[in-house]
Order: sequence, then structure tokens, then C-alpha cells
Amino acid sequence: MQQPAYKYNTVLIDLKMDVDLDKEFQRKIMPTSVLYNIATSLGILGNVAVLLVYNFRFKRQEHRYYIPVLAWADLSGCVTNSVYFNTLDVYHVTYPSDLLCQLLSFLVIFNSGISSHLILIIALQRYLTLCRPLGKQLTARARRLSLVIVTVLALIYGLPASYASGTRGQNMTSTCGIVSEDKKLFQKTYFGCMLFLNLLNILITAGLYLPVVRIVYNSISRLEETTFPENTETNESGETVGGSKVSRALAKHSMSLTVLCIIIVFIVSFLPSLIIQSLAMKQANVENSTSEINLYHFFGRFYTFNHVLNPIIYLGFDKKFRRKIISLLFNHKTT
Repeated sequence: MQQPAYKYNTVLIDLKMDVDLDKEFQRKIMPTSVLYNIATSLGILGNVAVLLVYNFRFKRQEHRYYIPVLAWADLSGCVTNSVYFNTLDVYHVTYPSDLLCQLLSFLVIFNSGISSHLILIIALQRYLTLCRPLGKQLTARARRLSLVIVTVLALIYGLPASYASGTRGQNMTSTCGIVSEDKKLFQKTYFGCMLFLNLLNILITAGLYLPVVRIVYNSISRLEETTFPENTETNESGETVGGSKVSRALAKHSMSLTVLCIIIVFIVSFLPSLIIQSLAMKQANVENSTSEINLYHFFGRFYTFNHVLNPIIYLGFDKKFRRKIISLLFNHKTT
């Protein structure tokens, strides 16, 4: 049966209005979109570099076991978040696919879960190595098992997001979000649990690493205190022996300092997102002014920097990684 012409025209008008709303939202969100596109692009390049170095330039080492796995999770996180943010921004009220919305919602939380729990295990590994060197350590079997546990936990976190998410709207609109009003209670319960678990993960990670920081700080401080100008010696090259001892101590603890920076970035990047998500549970609607929309989405997506900044941390604090990057770029061997 042929549809009346006026109904067909009404559909076209509604569709044009929705497309106009999409364009208006894109214009407003442009500053945040550009920033996160640049950030995720740098994160993709950085994590690819980490994978290349660890796969082709480093020998397998226990204390670096989790770094390539973390790089894979961060690379996947950068790609997934980039696609997710861009589809949300471009198709604000005309989202193209219910399945795409569910898949991306799952992957965003899955990758974040993998990354955050890997950081906790890395903190545990450094704690056992430095604070309990004579006690039980993470064996090869335990490390493999820990990856299985992390993956299962991330699946448990991500699958409910896939269930609750989808395209919803009125008339011709289609927005990626919580599917229907009857899942509001599920949404609040789910995100409340996620908020609690993320905060718990942050507290445990910080608690494990505080003793490590204390040991590293005391180790370097003792060398500095015993290295006075009047007591230092020089070698045949004229270099200060005391200063070289401090340098060697810093080099010895470079991985611990690197992990410390990774943990700080992890905590600082997740807290704003958790706060915004908590506020959104009470007031889901955001005012339409450009500044409010950008502030809301900028801090809501802040967890993305956890995937982006780790390669920069390796480059800044890990001399061995920095040398390997140079050798990879210029194709020559370094010691």
C-alpha cells in the first residue's frame, strides 16, 4: 500500500531536522573532538612503537613481561575510543547501527578493564620484587594465569554494558545510549558497581605501590647522603664516582619509577571520568551551551589518556627503551 505523500514529506522533514541537529552538535563539540582525535592518533603511534621495540629489540624479561600486553590493550583502547567518540559526535541523533553501539560500548569498558587491572598486577609484581624479594614471586605460570583472570574480569565488566546499550530515540532520532526507561535501574546499579570497583582498583594499586616508592626513595637518598663533595672520588676519566653511584641507582630503579608514573597517570585519568559518570547518573541531561558540552565530554572521556600517555612515560623514564627506539628509527644497534 502506497504511503500518503504528506507522510512521506513529513519523514523527509524530520530526517533533515535530525541531520541539522547532528551538524549543530558537531560544531559545538569540535574542540573536544579535535583534541581527542589528536590524542588517540598519538596513542596509536606510541603503542605501536612500544610493541615493535618489545617484540624485536628487547629480550624477554620478567620485570617487563606485562608491558607489551598493556601496550596491546592501550592500542586497542585508542582505536576503539576514537571510533566510539567520532560516531557519537557525527551521528548524535542519527546513530547508524544498534549493533555498532552495543559493540563499541562493550569494547570501551573491556579495554579499560584490561588496562586498569594490568596496572594493578604490575604494581603487585614490583611490590613482590622489591618489598618481599625472598618471598614468593609471580612465576611464569602465575603471570599467564593473571592474564586469564584479567580478561575474564574485563568481560564481566563489559558484557552488561553491551546489554544495556543500543540505539534509542523518538520518531526518526536514533541515539547511542541506554536502550529504554525500564533499564534505568539496571544502569544505576551497573555504573554504581563499576564506580566502586574502579575506586577499589585505584586504592589497591596505590596501596601496593606506596612501599615500593618508599624503598626506591630511601635507596637513592642513602646514596645522596653519603656522597658529599669533600668525600667524593674521581676516576681516571675525571668523573665523580659518587654521582655515578646515584645514576646507577636511578637506572636500577628506572622500571619502578616508570611504573610509578604509569600508576599516577592511571589514577589522574580515571578520577575525572568517574566523577562525571557519577554526576550523570543523577542528572543525565547536559545544558546545550558550547562550553558546558565540551567540558562535560572532555572530562567524561578523560580516561582515554590512560591509553595514550604510557608510551611517553617509557620514552621519558626508561633509558633502555629510549635507546631501543633510536636504534629502531635509525636502524643501528645499541647496547
